[in-house]
Amino acid sequence: MGTNNHFLRHVLLVSRRLVAHYMCMVTKYTQSYTIETILIQHIKQTNMKQLQQLLLVLSLFISMQVCTSAQTATIEFENGPDIMAKTQEILEAFKTGDVEKQLSYFAEDAKIYGLLGAASEMTKSEYRSQMELVRDNYSKTVLSNVAMLPIKAVDTFNEGEWTAIWCVISQTGNTSGATLEYPMHIAVLWENGKIKTSINYVDMLNIYEASGFKVVPPSN
Repeated sequence: MGTNNHFLRHVLLVSRRLVAHYMCMVTKYTQSYTIETILIQHIKQTNMKQLQQLLLVLSLFISMQVCTSAQTATIEFENGPDIMAKTQEILEAFKTGDVEKQLSYFAEDAKIYGLLGAASEMTKSEYRSQMELVRDNYSKTVLSNVAMLPIKAVDTFNEGEWTAIWCVISQTGNTSGATLEYPMHIAVLWENGKIKTSINYVDMLNIYEASGFKVVPPSN
């Protein structure tokens, strides 16, 4: 048992040095199970072979965390000002109902997700039809609480240059005169100066209820 304790102290010393730079990124769910905690909990009921196996697992955990920490994102990059300016122009075109101006910033093979529900997907042509429908049915569109941010992600699954937009959209119907208001978040991926992907997060329940629909729970 004395050998185990000596080995444990050595491992704890090395472990602290190895993980000091990334431990702050570990989530609250793993903070209560640090390397020290795991080893101390097991040291009293394990032999040296089992301890070595445990350390192998922990070393793999360290490797994964170091690899994860290499992923980076920045809000300062060369194309940031350009895509922010284009994003602002798209929002202005949306407010005024200028569908062609909006579409001029989309790549021909662009995909638009989430406008008709979380799982919906549109082509550029289908998006045109949807925007024309909005333009023809609403006389006034106001955007409030607008916030935009350019983001460049590197070495990660969503790598690329993005703009993130948060806003509250208020629209007045042509026929009813009623005002529809709903929050929206849009994540836009740019490629060669054009929108390659647009992911829209819309409060659909808010829209349905403001349009007069009722959500009725099942009877059983």
